[in-house]
Amino acid sequence: MLKQIAWLSLTTVACALDMQCLPLWLPLEVGSGRSQAGTSGAALQASAEILDQRYCHSDNDSFSVLMKIRLKFRNASDHRIILARGIQSPGIIHVAKTVEDAQNKRFEYSPAIDRFTKEAVPSPSFGDSPGQKDFTILAAGESYETTVPSGVFGTMKKTSSHGLISRGMHVIQFGVSTWPFPTTPEEVIQLRAKWKDFGYLESDIVNTAFLTFGIPEKFVNPRCSPN
Repeated sequence: MLKQIAWLSLTTVACALDMQCLPLWLPLEVGSGRSQAGTSGAALQASAEILDQRYCHSDNDSFSVLMKIRLKFRNASDHRIILARGIQSPGIIHVAKTVEDAQNKRFEYSPAIDRFTKEAVPSPSFGDSPGQKDFTILAAGESYETTVPSGVFGTMKKTSSHGLISRGMHVIQFGVSTWPFPTTPEEVIQLRAKWKDFGYLESDIVNTAFLTFGIPEKFVNPRCSPN
């Protein structure tokens, strides 16, 4: 299963799978989408939208749900926030059956995905100011959007079990790292101090609000590509 999770985190949803699968989802505010760091001084809110949802399988017992998601980050503070543009697929995914289960952290799916399973974005040459190619500076109330791949694993059984999700309706939350570069925490702190006149450099994990999504009873489910 860990091998599958690593493969999924590296797989783009825009793969060469010719499928006609309509996503079933609806935005749903459950809990906070704010940055987890309470002492950072940042107030970055995140939301997600599922743009595409496809399926493939590696065995007869489970299948992969491949998603393309749009992430939206909004500066809800009264100061500027410096945000990296190269945000990657979410490293944290929580899935629950109902809103109540989500609020009580009774998750059907909540794998621990290590950072080393993903390809890190090469660090740019950090100058005296945030480079426009790699960073965006959000004024109060401004937003930034990006599209990334993500996904979960489903079970062919009628009910969710062993970290696999059944067909039907669920709620999902993404935890997104806002710092995609392979640097040390100390280097980030130094860079934050260096760029303080331009805004607050965000580097924490930001949780999106929960949204509902569904896996239909019948869907096109080819064998997963090994690449």
